[in-house]
Amino acid sequence: METKTLFIDSRTKIAGGTHADFKVSLPEQVTLRGARVRVDSIKTTDTIKTVSSRNKYAYFLDGSGGLAHVTLAEGAYPGVTFAAELQWQSSRNCLYIQTSNSLQVAYEAATRIIWEDSELEGFPASSFPPGATPGNPLSINDVLGSEAVVFGTGITFSFITMAPLQDLYLCSHRLMVHDSWMPKGQRNAIAKLSLRGGFGTMVEGKTPDGIYYELGDHVTLKELDFQLRDYRGALVPLLAPISFQLIFEC
Repeated sequence: METKTLFIDSRTKIAGGTHADFKVSLPEQVTLRGARVRVDSIKTTDTIKTVSSRNKYAYFLDGSGGLAHVTLAEGAYPGVTFAAELQWQSSRNCLYIQTSNSLQVAYEAATRIIWEDSELEGFPASSFPPGATPGNPLSINDVLGSEAVVFGTGITFSFITMAPLQDLYLCSHRLMVHDSWMPKGQRNAIAKLSLRGGFGTMVEGKTPDGIYYELGDHVTLKELDFQLRDYRGALVPLLAPISFQLIFEC
């Protein structure tokens, strides 16, 4: 079998874009027949903040059964600072408890904080701020976690995380990889990157060893697109360049 390798770097992107959503133009057209592809030597830096463009809204009931929201400032927060920011924006008492890594928020049934994205799906699109939708509310709920206990005038989120993403997925529509499924069933993912070290650390990844994805009988490549997405399929705000190599067998 013949092997071809393409080295990709987001710093060579064309026509704008970001390091998490970009296109590159190859020096010459590449034609592949009966080819398979894998990704190797992915390198970037973890620049995913606690609160960013993908998760900046905290939603509450408005007292009449409708939806209200507040917008948190983007940042890589420690727990105490996150609690202070949520309190400042929402005008509700918030307390971070370091010994249990939990968060207490003042609670009233009529204006309670909504901490499950599945509940937000039941509100009309007109209830959401620009850019947010019922299916992608851009909420802070992945910071709050899925365990909460109401106690009178307070609600405790049992374990919050200041690094809300554990994994990222490298995708490409042009390569049309269909034999992979992301956590919510999306396709076109060709590799996963695990965020092990926290904000500012090096991130590496690749397609699992021994795995190649079929590309079909005939593929002609001149421009390639790539996206870096989270578990929901949303683009992530990657601020650092990303590089990798595509290895084709044909």
